[in-house]
Amino acid sequence: MTVLSKSEIEVLGGIAFHEYGVSQGKYPTSVEEVGTYLWVSDFSETLSVEEIEETLESLVEKSLINIYDLSEESGKGVDFTQAGYDAFVEYY
Repeated sequence: MTVLSKSEIEVLGGIAFHEYGVSQGKYPTSVEEVGTYLWVSDFSETLSVEEIEETLESLVEKSLINIYDLSEESGKGVDFTQAGYDAFVEYY
């Protein structure tokens, strides 16, 4: 089992269930169904933006998520690695 902090679990869920994500707020059934805009404040209702940003950095360092450029208009995106999806499934 991947050991994650409460904030990491919450942010993984925020990414996975994001309304503009590939799965459109539904439970993603594969890693390919996870991906959305990097709208940090949408990923948690209890953490501050600073705490969410720190949590995202931690998830990147653990190789659980990818953050990438979409376009100039859209900004950045975020998705799970396979390890990130597996960790998400463990907790959700």
